[in-house]
Amino acid sequence: MKKNLLSIERIFETGVMAAARISSAEDAKQVVEALADGGVVATAFSMTMADALQAIENVSGRNYSHLSVGAGTVLDAESARMAILAGAEFIVSPTINLEVMKLSHRYGIPVLPGALTPNEILFAFELGCPIVKVFPGGNLGPAYIKSLLGPFKHIPLMPDGGVTLDNAMDLIRAGGAALGIGGSLVKSQAIANGEFQQLTELASKFTSIVAQAREEMAG
Repeated sequence: MKKNLLSIERIFETGVMAAARISSAEDAKQVVEALADGGVVATAFSMTMADALQAIENVSGRNYSHLSVGAGTVLDAESARMAILAGAEFIVSPTINLEVMKLSHRYGIPVLPGALTPNEILFAFELGCPIVKVFPGGNLGPAYIKSLLGPFKHIPLMPDGGVTLDNAMDLIRAGGAALGIGGSLVKSQAIANGEFQQLTELASKFTSIVAQAREEMAG
């Protein structure tokens, strides 16, 4: 399977995508390895980082066979192109940007756009997005996700923004196909202190919650 397709498969399989904002690209390798040790094998580095491209390159250059790296908070086609050249296997955006999608799809890279309203969600899916990021889905809560899946049972939704250990299970029970998790998972203070094991433990907790919720729903 091609790496770009594998990245989406990994998000579906584990039910978690890490949204990482770290202070230094030098920590990128340890961050993705720590998360992968806990079962989170897809990480998007935010383009709001000063050295986001270097972080992506530091990970993609190692040709990891067990994890995928993407770019997050991609706001324009120029940023998407630079991220793809750095090795990003998937693109995540807080909005629906047609130029970002056109550029990314040109190179066979999947896009997970942010959408909130029913119109936006359907529009994003019709544009060929494999997962629609409901942003800020965690803040709006499980009831909103459940309501969306009334008419949109066929659309994989990924709540992102405000996802925590406290609401993760309910968001999956409501029908979330996966969760986009930022600061509740990629703890900046733990990274600054070199406590990467904390990221592994959190990743394990989140993936276990997803697995438990899916098992319950399967009956």
